[in-house]
Amino acid sequence: MDIIQMAEQLGKAISNSTQATDMRQARQTFGDQKDASLLLAEYQEQATKITQLERDNKPIEVDDKHRLDELQGKLIAIPAFKKLTEAEMEYIDLMRKVNTALGAHYDPEFDRPGSITYHNRCWPDNLARQLFRNRALVTATTRLPGDSRENSHPTQRRLDPS
Repeated sequence: MDIIQMAEQLGKAISNSTQATDMRQARQTFGDQKDASLLLAEYQEQATKITQLERDNKPIEVDDKHRLDELQGKLIAIPAFKKLTEAEMEYIDLMRKVNTALGAHYDPEFDRPGSITYHNRCWPDNLARQLFRNRALVTATTRLPGDSRENSHPTQRRLDPS
């Protein structure tokens, strides 16, 4: 069996995992709630606006911060959003474990704290912790194996890691 065939098997196994299945279901459930989807899009736009102001070293209006907090509070109150966030975190954790298992075989420095590969390996987990610590919201930006364009929600955007 060649590497590509093994990768295809791994992809199928990930796609059939409880974490991926739960995430697809949570995305579908959340996506079916149009008001919730619009609220998430509005939250993401407000978060992007504030991030851009911070990047440009421009002042952030108190009203902008309050609006972001208000939108976040509304999102967190939606049960389908809570389920989606939990499912995404479980999926991210699975992918971190897969990455750790793979990395341990090709890079002897993989688990040495301070190495570049150690930092890169920990980045998604550290980002998730930082986002939750800052009370921000996490939305997955990767397509799950088995997701089709029709099932992906149009408001999902990549969070800028900078």
